[in-house]
Amino acid sequence: MILDPNQAEITDLAELLLYAASRAQHVNEKIRPALAQGIHVVCDRFTASTWAYQGYGRGLNLRLIAQVTAIAADYCKPDLTLYLRVPREVAMRRRQQREQHPDRLELAGDNFQDRVARGYEKLAHEDPHGAAVDGDQPPEEVAGEIWRLLIARWPHFPAPTRTAS
Repeated sequence: MILDPNQAEITDLAELLLYAASRAQHVNEKIRPALAQGIHVVCDRFTASTWAYQGYGRGLNLRLIAQVTAIAADYCKPDLTLYLRVPREVAMRRRQQREQHPDRLELAGDNFQDRVARGYEKLAHEDPHGAAVDGDQPPEEVAGEIWRLLIARWPHFPAPTRTAS
């Protein structure tokens, strides 16, 4: 619903709270139980996305973002956040190649996307648990760089497994 470009206008605050509600549910149902079992958890997006999109992109108060994300994530913080740097043109070309239609956030305009990108850059620069990755490389090189970062941080991190196709 929140990414549907045909959805009726969603206010910036409502957008923040909808993402927060989804995150709270995800942390409660998936992340906390997995961590309690000693399982490594990898999320496609977490609180940095809220800071970038709703904080820097939408311009919501960053203190509000801090409060809402902390509560929604049940004060759970990532040990490592990877910030993939991908130029907008490259991202658009990749989406077109996948025949994927832009979502509501992707249709928010160039100024919005620039604010989000600057927000991610600021976060990547300031995050003591963050690492920037050049996403403008072939997928296997991006994956290799990510694995090197994981192994550098956790030498005994499980190696990737390959499945027969």
